[in-house]
Amino acid sequence: MTFTNYLNQVTPYVPSERSNCATDCNLDWNEGFANTSPILAELKQALTLNDIPLNLYSDPDYRTLHEAAREFYLPRSCSYAQVLSFPGSDAGIAAVARAFIGPGDLVLVPVPSYDNAILEFDAQGANLEFYDFFCENQFGDFLEVAKLSKPKLIYLVNPNNPIGYSIGPDKIRDLAKAMPNCIILLDEAYIEFSSNKSCIDAIKDCENLVITRTMSKAFSLASIRVGWLISSPVVAGVVAKIRNSKCISRISELIASSALKHYGYMAEFVREIELQRASILQLFDVLKLKHYKSDANFVLFCDETGGIQRRLAGAGLSFRDRSKQMMSPGWCRLTLNPRVDLPEIIKNS
Repeated sequence: MTFTNYLNQVTPYVPSERSNCATDCNLDWNEGFANTSPILAELKQALTLNDIPLNLYSDPDYRTLHEAAREFYLPRSCSYAQVLSFPGSDAGIAAVARAFIGPGDLVLVPVPSYDNAILEFDAQGANLEFYDFFCENQFGDFLEVAKLSKPKLIYLVNPNNPIGYSIGPDKIRDLAKAMPNCIILLDEAYIEFSSNKSCIDAIKDCENLVITRTMSKAFSLASIRVGWLISSPVVAGVVAKIRNSKCISRISELIASSALKHYGYMAEFVREIELQRASILQLFDVLKLKHYKSDANFVLFCDETGGIQRRLAGAGLSFRDRSKQMMSPGWCRLTLNPRVDLPEIIKNS
């Protein structure tokens, strides 16, 4: 039996293969490596004191979780914005795609970008238009292209994955105001590592701006699968209609709430990443190695001889081959990890 629809033409998202489960060695998926033991200690105490009923669904309003999220994410100037929780920001992106995109709708994506998000738009039958975008200085040209294309949705990762450039909130606000009939879906998975501030404050002026955030990167809680969609009440109301209200477990809710209230460990981890990032980027300059300035928790560079990649593999460290996205051999994306002396490995390759 043959089933045919536009999904037959969709290319699935394929993450890089992993040959081991040693978390410290996996530098390919941009996970965080902060010490989360204080959060786990609080979880053990809460489980003992509260005896969480695992046979019951979570509160569909996630009151404890949303109270912590609103206090952490929303500035007072943007207190009217709505926060919706999802099992990871990927699920939030998928919900936006389902809510606003249909067959034939135009979606504009600066590339290279996050492939899994592109898959979600493709799965809705969208007409995808790609714009080559490699640094923040191209924003003015991109804005003009967007005005001419008049897409239904624009997807931006800020800081960008896999390159690492970031765009300031004023420019994002300009884009949203210039395209009032277009959903601006801004993926801020890496914003905690950026020199630019989050664009959440712009939501008060831009009803069409939708932001996703995650606990997977800076908070180092990828396994609990908790993320957020932050938007105007109008957009949130549409997405809420199709959102599964039982999508986050009670244990994940407890861990995420604790992390948002006691985020000092995350802030310290971000500082460590910034120091290692600066050291590696400086080393790339000294070695005259092709690379992009990163504002995230990873670096993208071109290892033309393959020496660095061989050295990383020899040390049991995984990395992400990004040659296909960059349309040129040798490009490698490496997740930063303060527990590993990456500058030493690169220098001696």
